[in-house]
Amino acid sequence: MSANLRLAITADLHWGTHDNGDDATGLLLEFLRQQPPDVLILAGDIGAGDHFAECLALFDDLSCRKALVPGNHDIWVTDNDPRGDSLQVYQEYLPKISGEHGFHYLEHGPLVFQEADLALVGSINWYDYSWSLEQLKTRIHDWERRLRTKLFSRGRHNDGRFVRWALNDEEFTTLVFEAGVDSNGKCGAHSICLLRPYPSRSREHIGQHSRLQHRRGLSFQEALDAGLACRGHVGLCFR
Repeated sequence: MSANLRLAITADLHWGTHDNGDDATGLLLEFLRQQPPDVLILAGDIGAGDHFAECLALFDDLSCRKALVPGNHDIWVTDNDPRGDSLQVYQEYLPKISGEHGFHYLEHGPLVFQEADLALVGSINWYDYSWSLEQLKTRIHDWERRLRTKLFSRGRHNDGRFVRWALNDEEFTTLVFEAGVDSNGKCGAHSICLLRPYPSRSREHIGQHSRLQHRRGLSFQEALDAGLACRGHVGLCFR
């Protein structure tokens, strides 16, 4: 691999959800086979349930290095799910499946390109509502119940139905934040950042440089200063 990396970054493939989306993924595969990148990055919401492994299998014949972060849809579970609850899926099942298909699971640490003095970091991140909590308290009388049940003005959010674990959102946000402070950094909802230089700076510096405090909401400025940032949900990518 040369010091100049050719990156292919995509997010929210949602494999198995809609035919049009799967067709678009097929076109993406054709393009990648014709013009192989040095690194393929999937930035979350890859596929719910068995669709996660099915989606990763599509990229098995790509010889480039591959990395991913999961999204909220990727940790959805159903009744009596054989994979366990959402936390087990996040901590055990997804990294196992990722490894079987040659993907580096960025939740477990950065993917380092020593020859290019770069590191790829990423996180599922999560929401603790603190970016707007004070406003909610003044505007919505039953705000605690709404956050707990995820029953919002346009209906119930599917995370309230399919993210199942013994944690609340604040606890999982803290878990993800503390696990990633030293090596992964934070850039937004299921996000990746490419940092330079690495590993010449300490892990603590990388954590500080690539994120703002997670309780302040999303900002890309520090990630932009570091190199490149990409986040899922809305498909934003900056450099």
